[in-house]
Amino acid sequence: MAGAARRRPGAATGGLLAAGLFILLLWAVFDLARIGLEMRAARSDLLNLDPGSITGPRGIGFATARAERRLLHADRIARTSLPLRIPAAVPIGRDQVTTVRDATGRGLELGRIAARTGADLQRQIDLGVAGSANRLALVEVLAGSSGRAAKEAAALPPVPTRRFALPPMRWARSTVTDEQADATTRLGDTARQAEALRGLLRGPRRILVLGSNNAEMLSGGGLVGSVAIAEVKDGAVKLGPFTQSSELVLYKPGPAPLTPDQTALWATMGFGFDFRGVTAAADFTQVGAVAAAMAERIGLGKVDGVVMVDVIGLQQLVAVTGPVQVEDITIDYQNAADQLLYRNYLRFSESGGAVRAQRAELQGRLGQAVFQALDERPTDLGLLFTALTYMVESRHLMGWSADSEEQLLWQRSGAAGELDTEGLQISLVNRSGNKLDYHLRPTVVVSSRRAPGGERRVRLAITTANLPRDPTSQAVEGLAPARHYNDLVAYLPQNASDITTEGTQFTRSGLEGGMRVVVKPLYLERGATVTEVIEFIIPPDQPLRLVPSGRAWPIPYTVKGKRTVTDMVPVELPL
Repeated sequence: MAGAARRRPGAATGGLLAAGLFILLLWAVFDLARIGLEMRAARSDLLNLDPGSITGPRGIGFATARAERRLLHADRIARTSLPLRIPAAVPIGRDQVTTVRDATGRGLELGRIAARTGADLQRQIDLGVAGSANRLALVEVLAGSSGRAAKEAAALPPVPTRRFALPPMRWARSTVTDEQADATTRLGDTARQAEALRGLLRGPRRILVLGSNNAEMLSGGGLVGSVAIAEVKDGAVKLGPFTQSSELVLYKPGPAPLTPDQTALWATMGFGFDFRGVTAAADFTQVGAVAAAMAERIGLGKVDGVVMVDVIGLQQLVAVTGPVQVEDITIDYQNAADQLLYRNYLRFSESGGAVRAQRAELQGRLGQAVFQALDERPTDLGLLFTALTYMVESRHLMGWSADSEEQLLWQRSGAAGELDTEGLQISLVNRSGNKLDYHLRPTVVVSSRRAPGGERRVRLAITTANLPRDPTSQAVEGLAPARHYNDLVAYLPQNASDITTEGTQFTRSGLEGGMRVVVKPLYLERGATVTEVIEFIIPPDQPLRLVPSGRAWPIPYTVKGKRTVTDMVPVELPL
């Protein structure tokens, strides 16, 4: 009995020690979880910077400073937590704790770099962004600050490797190492793009502006109804008067040189000699180069770049600038498309001649008013970034530059108008010279089945209804209102094979921008609905992404009779 009694205090002591160790373990797990939460929250702050957070009430300076505070808190926990300090006294435990501290310390260093960059930008934003000088100054601050930050991130030494670190700790080290490399790359890319943008804004640059019309569609967007030259210098953009593209047909000294595929596909539409047909091609990297060559040959002079913006793009810009007025017409975000793509053709109801010149002149002045408002009025950067993002993704704004660095800027911003080798685009090309494309609403039904070789055979059923319009006019209906003539153009993936169609066969085919192109005529009697079918084979695991057609009303694609997506922005079809 006495021996049993003597053993009880020892057992109790052992139980207390076990309980204490268990509590310390739970405490350590809790502190590690707090560290992870703070670091993930900081990472989210920095990676999810969007126009709203950059230009909101608190701005980018607040967002980056908050991330820095979170990283500081995580590092403080790692260095002062009692349950982490105890195992640090043991060799194997020391490697675990030191690895955590290495990760939090490096995260804090990166957070401080981000916070300094955000503070630099915030100070410039607080000074205002309206006016050419302020816009140029903001870009210069972005270039300088991001360049400095990229050098600071690259100069940080590698995060040490601890010999006995366990897998979770090694993963934490690997994560922060990857984030350092990613931050260095991102900041370097931002600095290079800002440098290119600074060169573009500082100028001098002559930019050919193509004003395209979504009421008369081609493959690469609306038909170019007017062109202008924009002079860019010291941040100021001075847009000259628009000239009707019909006055700029290049018969002599000859067309711009074309590739065999360009000639086969688009030469009959004026590509290379008539600005009205320059958007016949959908790959804007080709359109820009050809348009620049045309401008020089036709007497507009050498240009440094080409920008295309359409009516839907102008509508997005009006959302930023607020309403503009020319004569008795007020254009705002709600009515811009309807006014410019429909009502204007009722107001100037006749086709051709002096009436067409009046209509084009008014539309050109409205376009100039929008750009002038954008240049002169206070600008909400959040709204502007949102508008530009949509315009770029939906191909309502595209740009090309003769300078390789500036062209890279267009490409990295997604505005170069490049095609997708795994993409799909359906276009109705208006060959009747009317303004019906605002009223036509083509739809596509997509189905697929397994082909004999295990590949996937995709079927596209494209339906278009030419329903009567009321009210209407000769300008809307064209000179042959009873029958509307289109080219149905399909841009298919590069590796598409066995391309077939029902009924009238393809009249032209070729390659463009890494995509296969097939063309067939499509006639729409007034009041009729027509369905055309195109089939092709792709590999079984091949994705299929929509390339926006740039129409005023995006084309809906119904897949397997269930889910419908539109080609408003690039999206993968759920085959």
